[in-house]
Amino acid sequence: MCNLSQGIVDETLVNAIISMMRKLNLSEEECMEALEIPEEQRESYHMMLEDEMAVSQS
Repeated sequence: MCNLSQGIVDETLVNAIISMMRKLNLSEEECMEALEIPEEQRESYHMMLEDEMAVSQS
């Protein structure tokens, strides 16, 4: 997958996780499990979520 495509997928998944956390009151881990994000990719999404949350709070 090209970098642009992967970036779009990553952004979409991060937004989906945030939405699920807010609307369904799920933990980050529960969201990733529901979205079937592989274990080896979860740390990467965790870091993206931290960055996104920091931006949205400022």
